[in-house]
Amino acid sequence: MVLISDGIVEARNEQGEMYEFERFEQAAKRGVISRTVSETVLASVDDFCQEMPQEDDISLIDIPCGGWEQSFAINNTTDNIAEVHLNDLYDDS
Repeated sequence: MVLISDGIVEARNEQGEMYEFERFEQAAKRGVISRTVSETVLASVDDFCQEMPQEDDISLIDIPCGGWEQSFAINNTTDNIAEVHLNDLYDDS
């Protein structure tokens, strides 16, 4: 998941053109492939703007969402082990 401020898509180059969503999407896709979303997008914005002062903040948050399947499986196993130990405690009473 990637969250951006409007300052990214509204960033302007020397000709006054905006960076816009299409460029952002292309850079984000390249970043997903290389697993460097933030770095790839921000480098693309910098290349596009060529040191022009920006009118707005440029913010980007990259939240990796992969790997949750493995974490879920580990947590389920841990929960089952805890349940077995709790049952053992109560059975001895």
